[in-house]
Amino acid sequence: TTLGGYASVVRSDVLNLLFILVGVTVPAVYLLRVVGGLEQIHLDLSFAAPEMLSGGTSLSSAVSTFTMMLAWGLGIAVNPQYTTRIMAARRRRDAYWMLCLAPFVLGWVYFSVTLIGLGVRVLSPQIGLVEDVNFPALLAGVLPPTVNMFFLIAALAAAVSTANSQLLLAAG
Repeated sequence: TTLGGYASVVRSDVLNLLFILVGVTVPAVYLLRVVGGLEQIHLDLSFAAPEMLSGGTSLSSAVSTFTMMLAWGLGIAVNPQYTTRIMAARRRRDAYWMLCLAPFVLGWVYFSVTLIGLGVRVLSPQIGLVEDVNFPALLAGVLPPTVNMFFLIAALAAAVSTANSQLLLAAG
């Protein structure tokens, strides 16, 4: 980032995005298969932690998961690094494409991370309701080592991407 400028950030971010997408998709798909699907996750949670969700129907399951993901995603979307990336587009058309694609890509990431958190809560009912407890427990042995590896790579890629963005903002 320091020597390569914005062009190196773009190349690094593309690679980091691929790592993040794969790194959150693999554990989410694994958990959906192990637990039995999104509706089963919500049914199990409605018995184990009814205060987390409302009901167990497929509609309320989808709405609950969507609102969790949306609340998280909208809070992060106001970070200045997103604006910097849009403003640095070479052409106006590229900026529009970023704006059109970003909700789907980021939505998938946040949806997957939400599924991971809910799935881990189902598989580890002894975990409390503190949100930050689920992800360290995930790495502590709830999932197989290979699946944990994918998630850890995604977390590291997100940290590198954020560091690149912060260096770019500081230099700008």
